[in-house]
Amino acid sequence: MLKKEVFILVLCMTLTMIGASHAKVYEWVDENGVLHMTDTPPPQMKRVTLYGRDACGYTYQMKSQLNQFEIPFIFQSVDDRQNSMYLHSLMDTLGHDKSGYPLPVIYVNGELLFRPDIETVINKFDP
Repeated sequence: MLKKEVFILVLCMTLTMIGASHAKVYEWVDENGVLHMTDTPPPQMKRVTLYGRDACGYTYQMKSQLNQFEIPFIFQSVDDRQNSMYLHSLMDTLGHDKSGYPLPVIYVNGELLFRPDIETVINKFDP
């Protein structure tokens, strides 16, 4: 009987550790240009959400430009299933095709922008 209880305890601990290792990480830049990486969402403020891939040159370039122009943003990796599913539901809601879209995708003021230039993002961010 004790073996069964120990097995169940070890199984529960293992499942808990697996769940914790897949915790969502939020990456965002505050209004002072400070980069934050936390497990909690950033405070509510005017910002853009950048969906992309860490290995994508266009995503890297957009991150750099957002930092350069001091536009607060949150980065969501589309390689994370939860982020990808959320982006796809947002695309459905806003009437966009989910097949073959270019990265990065920017969400700003209720609008999705696909691989935009920085001027477009600035104009949408602060109309």
